[in-house]
Amino acid sequence: MFFSSLKRWLFGDNYASLFAEAPHPAERLIPPELRPYLENHNWQNLRYPPYQEGYPSKVTGEWLMRHYQRKLIDRIAGSIGLPKDEYQRYVEPILINVAELAHLLPASENHHHAGPGGLLRHSLEVANLTLDGCLTTAFDTAETPARRSTRRWRWNVAGVAAGLLHDAGKALTDLRATDFEGTLEWSPEQETLHQWAGRHKLDRYFLHWNAQRHEKHIQASVALVSTLIPAEARAWIQGGGRDIYEALLDAIAGNANRAPLTELVRRSDSASVKRDLLKGPSHAGGGDTGVPVIRLVSDAMLRLLSTGRWTVNAPGSRVWVATDGVYIAWHSAAEEIVRLLVKDGIVAIPRSPEMLLAILADHGLAQRRDDGELYWLVTPHVLCRNGKGPVLRCLKLSSPDVLFPHVPVPPPTSIRLGKEGEQVERIAPNEKGLLERQTPVSAPTAVAVGRPVLEAGEATPSRPNAEPAPEPARSVISTPSLPAEPRIPSTPDPAAVKAQPKPVALEWVNQNAQPGENDPDTAPERRQPATSPSVPVAEPLPMAHAPADSASEPQPAEFPRKNAQGQISLAELLGEPSPPPLPQNPPQPRPEPHRPRLKLQGHAAGRVTPSQEARLTPAEIALLNAQPVLAGKFVACLDRVEELRPVAGRVFVPLYKTPFDDDDLQLLFDSDWLWRDFTQEGAPLTRRVNRRRGFLLTIPLSALFCQLGELDWGIHDIGSLPEDKIARYHGYLAAVLEKARPETLGDVDTLAISESQVEALARQLKASTRDVEAAVLSLRDAVKIPVRKTLYIRARPEEVASRPG
Repeated sequence: MFFSSLKRWLFGDNYASLFAEAPHPAERLIPPELRPYLENHNWQNLRYPPYQEGYPSKVTGEWLMRHYQRKLIDRIAGSIGLPKDEYQRYVEPILINVAELAHLLPASENHHHAGPGGLLRHSLEVANLTLDGCLTTAFDTAETPARRSTRRWRWNVAGVAAGLLHDAGKALTDLRATDFEGTLEWSPEQETLHQWAGRHKLDRYFLHWNAQRHEKHIQASVALVSTLIPAEARAWIQGGGRDIYEALLDAIAGNANRAPLTELVRRSDSASVKRDLLKGPSHAGGGDTGVPVIRLVSDAMLRLLSTGRWTVNAPGSRVWVATDGVYIAWHSAAEEIVRLLVKDGIVAIPRSPEMLLAILADHGLAQRRDDGELYWLVTPHVLCRNGKGPVLRCLKLSSPDVLFPHVPVPPPTSIRLGKEGEQVERIAPNEKGLLERQTPVSAPTAVAVGRPVLEAGEATPSRPNAEPAPEPARSVISTPSLPAEPRIPSTPDPAAVKAQPKPVALEWVNQNAQPGENDPDTAPERRQPATSPSVPVAEPLPMAHAPADSASEPQPAEFPRKNAQGQISLAELLGEPSPPPLPQNPPQPRPEPHRPRLKLQGHAAGRVTPSQEARLTPAEIALLNAQPVLAGKFVACLDRVEELRPVAGRVFVPLYKTPFDDDDLQLLFDSDWLWRDFTQEGAPLTRRVNRRRGFLLTIPLSALFCQLGELDWGIHDIGSLPEDKIARYHGYLAAVLEKARPETLGDVDTLAISESQVEALARQLKASTRDVEAAVLSLRDAVKIPVRKTLYIRARPEEVASRPG
């Protein structure tokens, strides 16, 4: 009693948190080769544990879960929607009980999740996926709103519990745990593995797989409900209705019905199994002699993506998500994968990108083209200038789940697929309105790219000194519609084509060189030396049937017999009289640049005035059009500006005082519209301001709201900076990053700098403190915490790795 009082007096009620990171006394018993697998679930030539060495038993299952599966349990805590006290009362005991039962047991002998800790990881994956389904499923459509609200949280908890317990019976039916000699055997009904091993003073336990065990675990899993779900939690679930508890039991048993929860668990189980099998055959047979290339490569790709060394759908990216799948610029990516694996001490790995790609294709991780070729030729639109861009030689994944197993697949970007002259457009849905392109009627899928392609958000192709790009010269040969006669396309003389000057808009000169132009992933036919002379390219001939917008152009009734270069006209071939020759380059009216329109749904379909919409850039319109329902509610908030306020340099939106409610939170977060405070460990999606519960918009959405509402709330956004300040602000940011110190807040790496350091730095830079802070807040995900007198910046992986701890 005295020591307890002393601890509270010295440390307060949360004194235990000071020792939370202390190492477990038995952690040293976990073999070094096992720890990377448990932390990252990557195989990295894992040969542990063979039957001779066994599994360490002196560490509790709860410790293993919190230490090695933290991301999965934190994801449940952040998504389930319960207050912290209710989560700790009803959900955490289930997680702990399952972890103690599963310990380091595998989920199968030779199938999915066959490594140490596989059963626990598989159970947590299914629980997460089932919870995702519960958040988007309307279980009680016939109930009143108050009743639905009461039952919503219980459905979420029931989904998590069903996912956790669906395979729990395997610990009872599929395998046995014994001591080294096999004389002592663990009884799961009586105690946990850790308790059993401690009672018999065992450092390790050994597994034996039972014969004829197929699907025997199902009934055992149902029987474990009363053991793994505490009575208090079961009573709370049934408090929402007996049908929820019965649905929980049916989902664990997998009863053949179409109940929503049963179907969610079934689909989640299948998805988790598929994701693990995509990594390749398991090592668990114990007789592997070859290098596990599939698991090594897939795990290395996940690590490169999760650490930020690989980016998605941006210039310089290795990963390109398109409407028809996920592509990886393979040559550079393979070199980075090999370097990472060699750094890990794995030397027996094929070094050739082609050999690695062939192995991945043979095992079904990579997809071949229809002609059997391994490389896919991809030209992302974001790399195009004046209609041309580099062709990347890519691997195509057989499934997006290989790279995005537990997170939503990023929105696709538009690409061209195939080699020059045979390219097929793959237009992303959210970019259809941003691209002005004329597609030949005779070829709806294969588009010969010969005209300038506008990037999303560009009115005209960029040119030096902001000169407008001239229109490509039109051919003097035009073909009228002749429905009653067969049409013979005219073929220009090769000498004339060679002599014809290349349109400026199609030039491929050094000043318009693309990111990745000299990248080894660029296809050979697209890699040209910077000093090579320009090759003239003839403008493609117009179509026999002109597009609808060409009806206003004058169409000649007859054709010239021969031009100055000696070309024979189509009229001569058809035996028709020819009129006098037409001018070589008739002036053409400049087409109006296409501008996308807002497509709002729900609350504010017509709320934005024409003048407000005119102030939006195409990129801002695309941002709103990507989520039309959220955008409708966002715009409707303009009628309730008095309910909103600036908080932490962002716009605070109260729930229910505006069109937004709790059902929108997850979608807002997944769409990157909601900012979550990274300086607060386990921060919820919401916060309270003046006793009102709501959320904070991200910086781009906050700035956009203030722009539409003509509000001067001091939102720091790079889009609002004058051009003459941007270069200076980048200099201020670089100076701050050099002075800032690494600091970990929860599981987030940050760079922290105090107010006094910012003031001293501003004096050195001969700038105002406000400008230095504005530079950081405008150019990075950062927040100033006045209570701590500190400015925090979310750190990038390379920034933390390059600094001492």
